[in-house]
Amino acid sequence: MTRSHAGGPAYNGSPRLADLVLVAVYQADPRRPAIRDRDALGAALAVGLLAEQVFQKTIDVTPDEMVWLREPVPGPDPGDVLEVVRGRGLPAPVSAAVAVLAPGSAATVWERLVRRGVAQPVRGLLGHRPGFEFTDLCATQWPRALFNTGLDAPDPTLAPVAVALWRILGCLGLDGFSVPAATAARLGRAASRTSPVDPLLSALPDLAART
Repeated sequence: MTRSHAGGPAYNGSPRLADLVLVAVYQADPRRPAIRDRDALGAALAVGLLAEQVFQKTIDVTPDEMVWLREPVPGPDPGDVLEVVRGRGLPAPVSAAVAVLAPGSAATVWERLVRRGVAQPVRGLLGHRPGFEFTDLCATQWPRALFNTGLDAPDPTLAPVAVALWRILGCLGLDGFSVPAATAARLGRAASRTSPVDPLLSALPDLAART
């Protein structure tokens, strides 16, 4: 969470990239995801989860798209995501890390949203498997708020998250958020610059054709 001051506006949503990817999928309809291809969404969320670790400097991604763990791991325990990647063995191709994380990535992110208090688990009805639902519909507006404020937010860590989110949603065909033209242009220019998560994001173009 960031606080407003003279240097910029406040952003009160999740700062985690995968959280933002998931809620963006429900922006138009909180009860029905815009991406029906679970494999494509799972891969996009897996890329988001790995990118979070790059931003937190627990994982590096090399130019030849190999992902490896920094030792020792700085900061707090990064939890299950890093454990899954470590269990696969590093270094590993990005595609392999994404493939390992993708099947459980949606549940991982939903459970984080539950802990944040904006979602809850629901029982499956009429043969449907259990799932999740939003308890706070404002969460689905986090991506738009971040796009409008992230590049100017007092917290400098939000700008790279906003740019990565813009690129992921574009690859999923969900870049049509109603942000001002000037904001979209700034995001586009920022997205064209080199980022430490570029090797991860390079795995995304094939997803658009599957959605």
